[in-house]
Amino acid sequence: MGVGPPKSQPSVFRSTSDAVSVDVSVRSGSRPVRGLTPDDFRLSDNGVPQTVTSVAIEDNTSPAEKRSGASDRYSNAALVRGGAMLIQRLAPEMADGYARYYLRAARVPVTGDAAAALAKAFPLPDAIRNGIQRQLDVVLGGI
Repeated sequence: MGVGPPKSQPSVFRSTSDAVSVDVSVRSGSRPVRGLTPDDFRLSDNGVPQTVTSVAIEDNTSPAEKRSGASDRYSNAALVRGGAMLIQRLAPEMADGYARYYLRAARVPVTGDAAAALAKAFPLPDAIRNGIQRQLDVVLGGI
């Protein structure tokens, strides 16, 4: 009988979660209500009050903004600006290069402050920009 290598044990990954996502839609008539914060919500589980730590805006655009194509522009701008905000927090030494990369890709000449040029080239309404910032605060709060 041959002796082979020992059989390896399967990897086991254990995880727990202290957070739960709850989808809600808050509207006034047909328009989304903007600028909501965790303090605007009350949540309970079996009558026990729960803490709402963040509010994420999935779609903060009106039907008119969707028809005009503004929501698509916001989505693209949010990806680029959100990335810039994340890099500024985690690796600020890379922020200028990130901004210049996306400005070149958008064929925007860069003279001077690349971060300011990025904000101008990829504009976002304050509600969306603030929503991204709140999400980064929540996600990076423990780092």
